[in-house]
Amino acid sequence: MNGSFSKARELGHILISSCLLLTEADSINISVMPDPWLPLEGTEVKIIPEGNIEDVFACCWFRREMSNHSLIFIYELPPESKYHYGKFYTGRETIGLQCSLHITGLTMEDEDLYLLHKQRYEEFPSEYGDTFLMIRHKEEEEEEDHHATSNKVEASDVIKLILIVGCLVGLAVLVGFIAYHTSTRSAGSSDILPGGPIRYIRAGSGAG
Repeated sequence: MNGSFSKARELGHILISSCLLLTEADSINISVMPDPWLPLEGTEVKIIPEGNIEDVFACCWFRREMSNHSLIFIYELPPESKYHYGKFYTGRETIGLQCSLHITGLTMEDEDLYLLHKQRYEEFPSEYGDTFLMIRHKEEEEEEDHHATSNKVEASDVIKLILIVGCLVGLAVLVGFIAYHTSTRSAGSSDILPGGPIRYIRAGSGAG
């Protein structure tokens, strides 16, 4: 038991040393991008490198810098499928497809520079990439939601006010229209003067 543990530990040290011996000059630079690119505090993120894992035997993830003290973990690809954890491992990091780094339960303290070395066998060049992970504060999200809700309420109030004003204006126009027609009819009736009976005179008849 102790022998196998010592062997695994020794292998871990060898892998760490080989990761640290690699330099950017010895490696092919690759793009590494977080998905989503600006994750919210309390959620999760995947830091995804480009390329594939053909001829890759280990994925070395570091944080802040490439040193023994900043190692998150080294993951040996199948058939080994082993983790060798470093001091920056928090228990929330796991390996994903294509050597991607999956982090859950994000905190603001996770905001940092993340570095990856894909280790290939000697006859193939290794790959290096890094990215700075930014995290959106949860209070900012809640504040934006509050502003969005307030804006919706304000817009609703404005629409209601417009409808009320429109109804009042329409009512005023209707009342004015009725009053105008009522006064016009009253004026027309007053032009007919009352008189006595109408007398008809025959044409050609004389007085007498």
